[in-house]
Amino acid sequence: MKNVKDFEGFLNEAAPVPSSSSGDPGTTTGMGPRKPVPFSFANELKKEDFLVTDENLPQFIKTPNKLVIVDFGNLNWCEACVRMKKTFDEIRVDQKLKDKFVLGTYEVSGWEGNEVTGNWKQPMAKKYVGGAAIPFVVFFRNGKMVHKFEGFGGNTGHDKSFLISLINKF
Repeated sequence: MKNVKDFEGFLNEAAPVPSSSSGDPGTTTGMGPRKPVPFSFANELKKEDFLVTDENLPQFIKTPNKLVIVDFGNLNWCEACVRMKKTFDEIRVDQKLKDKFVLGTYEVSGWEGNEVTGNWKQPMAKKYVGGAAIPFVVFFRNGKMVHKFEGFGGNTGHDKSFLISLINKF
């Protein structure tokens, strides 16, 4: 997973990037610290999803000429999150769809309040997800939110065909 920090140039490979906004590497996924990877925006954006943070999300959602999908979840303990990630991986290799969108993953962590009136702690998670459950997915076009949904699989009606229809719609 790449970290989208600087669209204008290359990233500093030396600095580790925590996998949660709490600054505690590995707390949300257990995968440990991540290093930014140098990339050419135009070439690499198509190849895989990117780690989106509070700092780079405002810039990331303005990706030109693409539907930008941000997966607020990406937690390996969340069964629906894992299923959705695998489904996005399948869609990403589809020749008809792969050039239509770019996917960013935002690892939510930390809950404030109680189960009924709580919110995610991170600023961008609060802004877009609020107190909703994960996985929570937001679609952007030219920096503006065009669609969002909560949950994946089970009785939600959100499955691979649902994701494909949204990608084609927006």
